[in-house]
Amino acid sequence: MDVLPVEAGTYAVILTLESPQTVTIGRLGSYALAGGDYLYAGSAHGPGGLRARLGRHLQGSDRTRWHIDYVRKIARVHAWGYLVSSSATALECQWSQWLANVPGTNVPIPRFGASDCRSGCRAHLLHFTQAHIWQDFAAHMGLTTGGGLGLDGGS
Repeated sequence: MDVLPVEAGTYAVILTLESPQTVTIGRLGSYALAGGDYLYAGSAHGPGGLRARLGRHLQGSDRTRWHIDYVRKIARVHAWGYLVSSSATALECQWSQWLANVPGTNVPIPRFGASDCRSGCRAHLLHFTQAHIWQDFAAHMGLTTGGGLGLDGGS
């Protein structure tokens, strides 16, 4: 994960769930998730910045500290993107709200990743049915990306 910057920023992780599964997310409860692609938006403003936070999500962890850790245990990372920004503005909220209004997306778990959100987000995890939604979003937002979508920085 050395390619990730240590600066603060906002990131998105695209996860693929190969088949429908039920997952229990801490206090949020149990939810049935459809197979397909999910986007999780988050921020990294703590020590180590994007390298520490996004790197943890990309590698996975045995510890379940954040909501995304529960889904990460059953889904594989398909792609990711980030934007370096020291601004305290919650870009993950802007991204989540923008994507929630795109046809072909839905909120599978209310308040997921947004239990402390003060911007009115329904969730920071979105399910989408068409790959171009992620590609269009990444290009529109000018994200540095990686993963298997054939975008800049792909691995």
